[in-house]
Amino acid sequence: MAARNNPKFKKISDFLASSEALSRVHNHIEKIEALQIKLCEQLDAPINQHITVANCRQEMLTLHTDSPAWAAKLRFRTPDILAIINNKCHMTDVQTIRIKVMPVSPTNTSARAATKISPHTANFIREVADNISDVALRSSLYNISKNVG
Repeated sequence: MAARNNPKFKKISDFLASSEALSRVHNHIEKIEALQIKLCEQLDAPINQHITVANCRQEMLTLHTDSPAWAAKLRFRTPDILAIINNKCHMTDVQTIRIKVMPVSPTNTSARAATKISPHTANFIREVADNISDVALRSSLYNISKNVG
């Protein structure tokens, strides 16, 4: 590849280090990732599988979870989480924890398959369509009647 030999192209770490602002963002992301790992190591399953460190700035740690039920359990464990953050992660400036519910998006976003109907139902729908004056509705009913199982 020509890009590998091109002196204009650098490693991503070089790019991140080239700007003070980018460097700060990179360091902040590394801090968040380290916090995520440490917190998940210290919390028991299954709660550690439903927690994501979203941000940590000033005196506030923001955690995301995937349901209101897990949010309630995390709120109940707030003193434990603060102790872990302060003692095990040596982040004594964190005083509050904000917990937000961020539902996991469904993995299968494809449209569901058309429901199949019986031949008797298909004939009935075609008969109804034959007697409807609205062209768009008639066309839709004919399309529905084609989904015979």
